[in-house]
Amino acid sequence: MANFIVPTFEQVVALPTQVEATVQPEWIDTNGHMNINHYFDLGGDTSWAGCRELGLDELYQTDPPTGFFTTEHHLTYLSEMHLGERLTGHLRFVDIGPKSIHLTSILVDRSKEKVAYINELVMVHVDMTTRRAAPIQDFFASAFTAKVEEDRKLDWPAPVSGAMGVRRAVGSAPAGTRAGSTGAAGR
Repeated sequence: MANFIVPTFEQVVALPTQVEATVQPEWIDTNGHMNINHYFDLGGDTSWAGCRELGLDELYQTDPPTGFFTTEHHLTYLSEMHLGERLTGHLRFVDIGPKSIHLTSILVDRSKEKVAYINELVMVHVDMTTRRAAPIQDFFASAFTAKVEEDRKLDWPAPVSGAMGVRRAVGSAPAGTRAGSTGAAGR
């Protein structure tokens, strides 16, 4: 089990809803619950939906085109989801560095009012022509930083494992903090 405090159902559903779904028959595995593939897919859909609101699709249209590659995941399954149960996906913005972002997508079981799954991830910004990490475009970095700062004001800690985060030069500060400060996310 991850070493973090699981947010409450009420805390998570106060975040904007990025994805809504109902567990479908083809999502059920031989154990009688939603297969892990669908938790993972819905968590990814949640992350992409939130990033699209900040201009993700525009990154792929820049010159040179850029985008994000997922480099790390930490998955925590907290509650089974069963056929016909309603769920929603919510996004918590954790941190941003010069070339990467850190976030958590959280699925909640609306039928049981429980947090079902947390997908913590780090994505690296990539120049699509060189296929190498590149500084994040200013328009996206500004929008993402604003969301990080907004989410750091929440009265509950981001559910992060502590095993991953953005890379930055020694002495540089996380988004929304000053140099030498660890910020609300402890990074």
